[in-house]
Amino acid sequence: MGPLQPGERFHSGSRTDNLYWQLARRQATWLLNPLWRLSGAMVLRSARGDPQRFTQGMSRRLPEADRLTTQRMLGRPGAQAALIEDLRESYRQGTTVMVADLLRYTRPWGFRLDQVTTTVHLWHGEQDPKVPITAARQLAAGLPHCHTHFGPGGHLMACDHAREILTTVTSAFEQA
Repeated sequence: MGPLQPGERFHSGSRTDNLYWQLARRQATWLLNPLWRLSGAMVLRSARGDPQRFTQGMSRRLPEADRLTTQRMLGRPGAQAALIEDLRESYRQGTTVMVADLLRYTRPWGFRLDQVTTTVHLWHGEQDPKVPITAARQLAAGLPHCHTHFGPGGHLMACDHAREILTTVTSAFEQA
């Protein structure tokens, strides 16, 4: 996702995410930080109990495309434990960095996208409710050497295309 333009309206697929975006636009870190901490504490608390119940509940709350991806991923040996450990690690050092990332999208980045001279590969799920496909198309249109990989899937689409993504990245390094 690229930086939002001043006055650009952005709506994700959830009320909670939309609230976070509105607060980020207003630079309301005094409220964003405690909300992220509360959210993280709730996630971690529920992950401490029965891992099977946690992942099933998490999966049920996802949009269909992401639910299917999650079910495929969780069917692999060790995936459930890895997911829970990843969640723990993502909140281990607090949520200040998560808030800072959100704020970065609401401000200019200090350069124009048309100044990016390197090739960029952009993967994006067409059913992504968190970052709508229109945002990805807008980003791609601003990058002069952008190769888009739009396809079925949601926010977790990259998980279904990891091999293709890694092959593309590896090829780019080998050609450099």
